[in-house]
Amino acid sequence: MAAPTRARLLNTATTFITNFNKESPEAVIEIRSPSCIHEIKPDSFAMTGKYTNDEYLTMWRESILAALPKGIQLTVDDREPVIDEQTRKVVLYVKSRAESVAGVYENTYVWNLTVSEDGTMIDHILEFVDSKTATDFTQKIMAAIQQTQQGNP
Repeated sequence: MAAPTRARLLNTATTFITNFNKESPEAVIEIRSPSCIHEIKPDSFAMTGKYTNDEYLTMWRESILAALPKGIQLTVDDREPVIDEQTRKVVLYVKSRAESVAGVYENTYVWNLTVSEDGTMIDHILEFVDSKTATDFTQKIMAAIQQTQQGNP
């Protein structure tokens, strides 16, 4: 089998990112291989860890969509992606934006994706999130929820 082309690797990686923009929570795992592992870093971030597809989908539904009920919009940054055809790795710089009860959430990420041998699925995800921004926003969400529960919208 011929190795996937640079264009094919980039297409699969970009599709993986833009699947987060779909309404269905299942879309976030749509083109992951069955054995895909999603690692979230840095270690100082509260949600750091390694997730199977099922674990990630559960976390997405219970944590992310609870804070961002309309979902999140991810876009690939204008910076040139890093693509290694030999190892089938693609590094993308990504931006996010979402509405929440605590206001607008915006963040930046670096996604290091390993694509399957045939170039159609994601085998491994190493996601680096700006943990300071995410942690600060989580505190805003918690404060907004607490105010709502106390009857002070």
